Amino acid sequence: MYATVLLTECSGTGGIMPKKIFVPRVESVALVIFSGPLGRLVYAIKELVEKLEIGKPGNSYSFPWETVNPGESRKETLARLILEEVDCTMGISLTEPQFLGDFQVYDTMAHAYWCRLEGEPNPNGYRGQDEGSEVAAVGFIGPCELMESGREGVVPILRAAIELVVEAERAT
Repeated sequence: MYATVLLTECSGTGGIMPKKIFVPRVESVALVIFSGPLGRLVYAIKELVEKLEIGKPGNSYSFPWETVNPGESRKETLARLILEEVDCTMGISLTEPQFLGDFQVYDTMAHAYWCRLEGEPNPNGYRGQDEGSEVAAVGFIGPCELMESGREGVVPILRAAIELVVEAERAT
């Protein structure tokens, strides 16, 4: 959704110019979790419920991604996302999530973060599918497999995260 607002012209003439700005219908938080050197593996979930209006085909893979509830901060959403879609209570430890950037996905705004798994992936340590859940844990897969998932927004967010991780690895 776009809103037209009137802005004062910056050139000092005092003129007013219309400008369209993006106003998201919904905000969300996405978390890209890497394991291994240079982010060779990415934690994935399987979307069980189709929501085509936000680019989410059913049975597609994604990284954990949650809608920000009314009155909820991004940090609160991030904590809820980890609890509901990753569940670190089963021996999984993550580094502190770092902000990656904001990404427009259809008429929504995704606030993306990234982090690393500390230690080795444990195939038995992921949250199972809860009754009525819209997602199921897949575990760690290759970035290319995740990019081919078909969910809108996965490719630009994952590419940005990989570039950042590769840059960080080269700096060390």
